[in-house]
Amino acid sequence: LLQRYPEQTHVTVRDFQDLMQIYARGHTRSHASGPDPPPHVDEDLHPDEGWWITRRKLWANEHDPLKNRGQHYFHSSHNDLVISGLAGISPPTTTQEAQGVLVVIKPLVDPTRRSEE
Repeated sequence: LLQRYPEQTHVTVRDFQDLMQIYARGHTRSHASGPDPPPHVDEDLHPDEGWWITRRKLWANEHDPLKNRGQHYFHSSHNDLVISGLAGISPPTTTQEAQGVLVVIKPLVDPTRRSEE
């Protein structure tokens, strides 16, 4: 939407960065299971608060055999968002390819945003 379609005002680069920050912060078990746990990726990340809905459900039942699932799970969608979104690296469209373009680089970075935000 932000890289390959006509410019619009409904979703901005800032929106992408805000959502990416929630997504990145959610990559720990701490949001659902207490302080200081290791990194963690699961399914069903809460869109506003950044905790793993499925993880919380599993931890509610201590005897669930799937309680520890996700300890070694890393979904490629995170890499896709970093490579194609933040870094902006993608293959060319058919038209660009015909013009000799080998790779497109259009990062989704808001230059007015400070890294501490």
